[in-house]
Amino acid sequence: MQKLPFTKNFNQLFIAYCVMVVLTAILGILAWIFIDLAVKELGFKNNNTTIAVANDDITDEDYNITKNSTHYSITQNPPPSFVEIIRALAPGLILALSALVPLIISAVFWLIMLYRFWELVPKQNRQYELGYLIGFSLIPLFVYYWNFVAVWGCGKEFNRLFNGTKKTLDTFSLIYCIAVCASFISSLFGLISFVFGMIWLYQMKNAAIILQQERLAESVNATANEEVVCPCEQG
Repeated sequence: MQKLPFTKNFNQLFIAYCVMVVLTAILGILAWIFIDLAVKELGFKNNNTTIAVANDDITDEDYNITKNSTHYSITQNPPPSFVEIIRALAPGLILALSALVPLIISAVFWLIMLYRFWELVPKQNRQYELGYLIGFSLIPLFVYYWNFVAVWGCGKEFNRLFNGTKKTLDTFSLIYCIAVCASFISSLFGLISFVFGMIWLYQMKNAAIILQQERLAESVNATANEEVVCPCEQG
């Protein structure tokens, strides 16, 4: 079988995309953990603390307590300085910024695969040129509408290429596009879009490999037929 370059090898592209997604998730979770610990350490969640009368409700960590013979003198510790805030948040912020690198790379792999999927769709079935289909996906906010054209449209065209036997490519791509738009309402829709997006991408990858192998076989057969010499020409 002919060896394909990386940008046309759907299996390699899909694996690379998944690795970048997992790396982004790991760095994002670690960033959230470190920032949450820093916030708790700095006491940002206790800015409006109500001082209780019971001694057990008051901790030396939050207050300077001086005991007299008859009463307690309580003074709240000063808020952390800007340097202390930056120092405490630095590890989490560095991890959050680091997560942007695999996130951007995964987005690039997504667009490359989407471009390759549309390449397999006959030109007469494309409403737009490949450059528009992918380029408009980079426009902020507009991409929420354009997903219905580039992603859902691609799923519908693949289903058509397989004579309607790949209906999940159509359905899952539509669910993905709707969930992406609804992610503003709740993060649950963001999770739904991620799950259905991954399933759709995996199924599209498998369908694209089938189409790709068929096109390569047709190309090889056409080349072989052209090389056949007619016996009458040999005389």
